[in-house]
Amino acid sequence: MRRFKLINAEGAEWDLMQRDGYYNEPDGYGYDRSFKSIRAGYDYLQTSDVLAQKAPSGELVFRTYAQYQAFVAFAAKDDPLYLCYAPMGTWYRCRCKVQELGKGEMISPGLLICRIKFICFGTWAEQITATQSTVDTSHGKIYPYTYPYTYADTTIAIAVLQNGALESPCRLNIFGPVENPTWTLVQNGVSLMTGRVNVTIPAGNKLVVDATPSNMEIAEYTTDNELVGNRYAESDFSTARFVYAPSGESTLTVTNETGADVSVAVEMERIAYAV
Repeated sequence: MRRFKLINAEGAEWDLMQRDGYYNEPDGYGYDRSFKSIRAGYDYLQTSDVLAQKAPSGELVFRTYAQYQAFVAFAAKDDPLYLCYAPMGTWYRCRCKVQELGKGEMISPGLLICRIKFICFGTWAEQITATQSTVDTSHGKIYPYTYPYTYADTTIAIAVLQNGALESPCRLNIFGPVENPTWTLVQNGVSLMTGRVNVTIPAGNKLVVDATPSNMEIAEYTTDNELVGNRYAESDFSTARFVYAPSGESTLTVTNETGADVSVAVEMERIAYAV
């Protein structure tokens, strides 16, 4: 059975399948693409392909005004707010805001039906794990974060990325101590890109290279995710730096200029037009 829920900026969840606050008549979960083309003889050459902004809708059925008010307070904490959808058991999510929430009068005893419309700022994404390969992870650690991953210490950190049909931006975490880290993305024996930042990251901190369009940063953080400083200016601008996982399987290797051990974690989501 398909399921829905919301996650707000505080990490709190709202179960859209609950009896008091049920999400009914969901609509808008497919996709719409716009194409432009130019004529070339009897053929037409595609010049653009744009995925339309998603706007799922439906109705929320509340049993009490108090529950309606609780939902309004929950959704107000919307930076970010995620609409989560599990059509067949796997959860997908999309960053959104509540664009419209109607409110009429209570009908029949304990029944308040409110039309709702979301506006999305991306497409559906499945949170996946970037795993280590060709290194001994028997002494590594598993961290149950929002984006779970495994890391192990090795002179060359190697992560295998398993992606879907669409290119996905990655968030690369390189843990200190590390000096002038360099990374390379390879698929089928072909190097797709190389990145490098000329910076020294001490123990207890990490270098974050985030290609997510809403963030797009190169910065130093503590391992508790507190910002230390922007490191974009220390980038090697002769390299691509930002990592985008291609369709299928690819391999990311990270090295430390000193030759010492390096620890790395790659956070990514498998994105799709529709699920």
